[in-house]
Amino acid sequence: MYWIYLCLAILFEVAGTTTMKLSEGFTKVIPSVLLILFYICSLYFLTLTLKSIEVSIAYAIWSGMGIIIITLIGFMYFNESVSLLKIVAIALIIIGVVTLNMTGEKEANFSLYLYKLNKESWKGYALISLVLTFCSGLQAIAYWAFIKDFDLIW
Repeated sequence: MYWIYLCLAILFEVAGTTTMKLSEGFTKVIPSVLLILFYICSLYFLTLTLKSIEVSIAYAIWSGMGIIIITLIGFMYFNESVSLLKIVAIALIIIGVVTLNMTGEKEANFSLYLYKLNKESWKGYALISLVLTFCSGLQAIAYWAFIKDFDLIW
């Protein structure tokens, strides 16, 4: 049932994004109202999905499939340009979503095994992981600032 909720969330998100384009910056009333309604429905069904499916998996599928469908709508309905780079990027999104689905359960089982093995050391590893992730983010910001004429650093 939760996968049906996820599919509905994706469809409403796609409908919302399509009506966003049709609203022409909130200048058309009906598409603007539909945009808000569709996004409320999308978030409602995504919230129901999260009762059963892990947030990382659900969000990756929701956003990834939304990107793919919206891109196809853009190509076919809005006559947007098609390039090799766009096609490669969409293929990478599909590969990422499929990989997440294939590895999600195995990683969850391994994490549970580590947790049962030694609760204190597992917490320590989680803390180290969070600290390293934070430092990587800072490193990325610093690198970006360096590339952008030192604006953020100085």
